[in-house]
Amino acid sequence: MKNGNCRRTGICRAVTTALAALGVAAAGSIAAAEVEALEEVLVTATKRSEKLQDVPISVTAFNAESFEQLRPDSLADLSNRVPNMYMPPPNESSTQAITLRGLGPGVTRSSGRSVGVYIDGAFSSADNLTDLPVSDLAALEILRGPQGTLFGRDTIGGAVNVTTRAPGKELGGFGELDLGRYERVVATAGVDIPLRQDVLSMRLSGRKQSYGGHIDNVFNGDKADGLDRFSGRAQLFYTPNERFSARLSYSHSERDDNPTTGENAGGTFADQIPYRVNINVRESFVQDADSLMLSMNYELPSGHELTSITGWMSSSDRSLVDRDLTPDNISTQAILYDVDDLSQELRLTSPVGQRLEYLVGLYYLKSDVVNRDTYPLFGAAWLANIGFPPLLPDVTDGQEREINTKSWAMFAHATYHVTDRFSMFGGLRYTDDQKDVRHTTFGEVFRAFGFVSANLVGKTQDDPLTWTLGARFAVSDQLKTYASVSTGYRSSSLKDDFLTAADLLNPAGNITEPEFVTNYEIGAKYRSAGGRASLNAAIFFMDYSDIQVSIAVPPLLFVRQLQNAAKAHVQGIELDGAVRITEGLTFTTSVGYLETEYDEFRPSPTLDLSGTGFGNSPEWTLSAALAYSRELAAGQLGLHLDIAAITVPDDFQPNRSQLELGGNSTLNGNISYATNDGLWRATLWGSNLLGRDDPVSTTIWGAGLGLNQHSVYIYQPPRSFGVTIRRNF
Repeated sequence: MKNGNCRRTGICRAVTTALAALGVAAAGSIAAAEVEALEEVLVTATKRSEKLQDVPISVTAFNAESFEQLRPDSLADLSNRVPNMYMPPPNESSTQAITLRGLGPGVTRSSGRSVGVYIDGAFSSADNLTDLPVSDLAALEILRGPQGTLFGRDTIGGAVNVTTRAPGKELGGFGELDLGRYERVVATAGVDIPLRQDVLSMRLSGRKQSYGGHIDNVFNGDKADGLDRFSGRAQLFYTPNERFSARLSYSHSERDDNPTTGENAGGTFADQIPYRVNINVRESFVQDADSLMLSMNYELPSGHELTSITGWMSSSDRSLVDRDLTPDNISTQAILYDVDDLSQELRLTSPVGQRLEYLVGLYYLKSDVVNRDTYPLFGAAWLANIGFPPLLPDVTDGQEREINTKSWAMFAHATYHVTDRFSMFGGLRYTDDQKDVRHTTFGEVFRAFGFVSANLVGKTQDDPLTWTLGARFAVSDQLKTYASVSTGYRSSSLKDDFLTAADLLNPAGNITEPEFVTNYEIGAKYRSAGGRASLNAAIFFMDYSDIQVSIAVPPLLFVRQLQNAAKAHVQGIELDGAVRITEGLTFTTSVGYLETEYDEFRPSPTLDLSGTGFGNSPEWTLSAALAYSRELAAGQLGLHLDIAAITVPDDFQPNRSQLELGGNSTLNGNISYATNDGLWRATLWGSNLLGRDDPVSTTIWGAGLGLNQHSVYIYQPPRSFGVTIRRNF
């Protein structure tokens, strides 16, 4: 595919040249003087603690050092450092889409995701909680490719595996204050409290973030993207003996933001001037979320480990959106989104070091969602824009959905070590998914457009079998290779938006079948003898069948019909590397390349999309970073510089927008100084140092509704800078 954006900006060439030049320089320095090795990274991608270099999965792992250098506020800030990962800004209800290897969100609100999110082993189904704050975490792993055996449903693209920081056994903690441009204030703190020596300890942590905003509302002079957020966690860690441990964690978060739906870039009152809106409604998003997790581990006399992970999560959201995106009183939308999850996993894991290593498990999930969209302002002015007379009586229009999911599964995974260097592995998972969706439509405008107002219930049940099979071979102590075939599935979807009488007469356009992915992958992981350099590479080809798609039904293009496209394929490469160039100087990089293509897809008798791409993912994802540290008389000086860029294919058109969306890039850096006693650290930081204002997301609202149709841009945040002070104790 051609990529005009890369040629226009030149940033892609700069990044590529930097990667090549620094890579050559790093390789040439390997034979130089002895320096400290890179830290060995441990991951739990296989539900065991293993070295990253030994895991036969394409994984990007972040640890405490990564968080300190990259300074992310949330998962989205890390996504552009992950090969073939794409996280555009959230939509009007702060629902965050995660796309891995070209596989993204579902086609309806009741659809399953393609990327599962797991926090301390517990699944989180709420899409509005996926852009989780990176605060008080021990590790964050991005597992690419279907994880249908160990993680299960709705992980056809991959999984996000988050491990929070556990309570320590000694009294200690930290406090941190971050001040930046646009009235940014972030206060973070954590403390470990031993309650009984070596038996019971507690950790308390919290984060408060406020942001004045950088988008001007020319209607009233206010800011249109302010943030006010809090998150906190309380944990207990109980270890009465060497065989048993239990960890109880309670988390609470609150948000009171005024996020923008996007900047009106196509439609009435539109312009394409970054960081400016002209709306007469103060948009808002208010959220309260709570979660409780209990993890217990018991080592049997045989050395087997029994693990229980119980998770409960509840969130409640309220949003208000200026749907017409103009200074006129035409249309507003209020959104309610409540989620309650309960999950339970039981696992039995064999001891390590045996010729046959295995684990078996059971899993259960119950999820209840209530989603209600209403239009407090939705009458004469909106109808006039499409040539309709006023309708009486003028009552509130909207839709409500109740989505109830029950899922259980049993799974097994095993590795057989044929020799010290060669092993084979495989796994199997059976899942039973049941989903009920109750849908109600109300209001005079919706009735006039033919949307059904009856209380309708749709049901689906899936019972897929997913599996993985592969082999690992250690060419040497430094070079490990693997080859695998793995499968995954996304659960069935039901139409839950703008139901019509035609949908009831044509069930084939109302409910989809599950979709399936078979991933063929080979990989190599290298770590030099002295531990100064590492490079992990994967090449993959994915067969993608029964793809769930939504097709516009003219003339109302926002009314969609569901169907399963015949099949497609996805292929690409992924690279993660690091090298300690000299003492104190480290270079890291990541590269992803992706191609998507429908093999067979005819949405209608007159339209053939076979041979085209999905249009939802970047073609190249590139990142590089240099970190330098030097010991001084009274402390340590640190310098960090990182760059990330994406380029897009010619058919890139996420969210069916009519606006062009090219690639984007950002350059960040910081300078830090830490005292030798480890108690104090000060950091001067800057983000988007080049001041780029590339659009990073686009959406079309009211497609086919004349003057009510608008296309929006969301631009990358402008250049910012600030200072962070941290005190450890």
